[in-house]
Amino acid sequence: MKIKKAGFVLIILSILGLFFILNANEEAEIKIAVSSEGETLDSQVSVMAGRCAYYLFFDKEGNLKNTMENPYQKASQAGIKCAQFLKEHAITILIAGEVGDKMREALENYNISFIPFSGTVNDAVTEAQKKISHLIPKN
Repeated sequence: MKIKKAGFVLIILSILGLFFILNANEEAEIKIAVSSEGETLDSQVSVMAGRCAYYLFFDKEGNLKNTMENPYQKASQAGIKCAQFLKEHAITILIAGEVGDKMREALENYNISFIPFSGTVNDAVTEAQKKISHLIPKN
C-alpha cells in the first residue's frame, strides 16, 4: 500500500512540476504605466511618479487600456503605495520624470522597470516601445 501511495504522490508532483516549468517559460506580459499630469496622450509626463495626478496604462503595442486617478497622490509614503498599486495592476514598466529612493526600491522589489522621461505621454510610450522592442517577439 505504501508503494502505491508513494507512486501516486510522485505522479502528482511530476505533473505539478511540469505545470510550473511550462508557466515559467511563457512570455511575461508587458504592461506600461505612465505617470501623467492629465488624462490624455497629449498630457505631460509627471515629474514625480508617486505624486502624479493620473496613471495611464498601456499594452505592449502602445494601446491605451485604462486611465486612473492616482489614489495616493497626497498620501504619506506615496511612492511605496503607488509601487504596490502598480504591482496590483500587473505593470512591468513605469515611465515618469523621476522616482524617489523608496519608490525605486519598491519597484525593484516588484520587478517593475523604470524609464525616466520628460515630454508627452504619447512620446513616452513611443520611447518605451523602442527600448522594449527587442523583448517583443516578432510575428
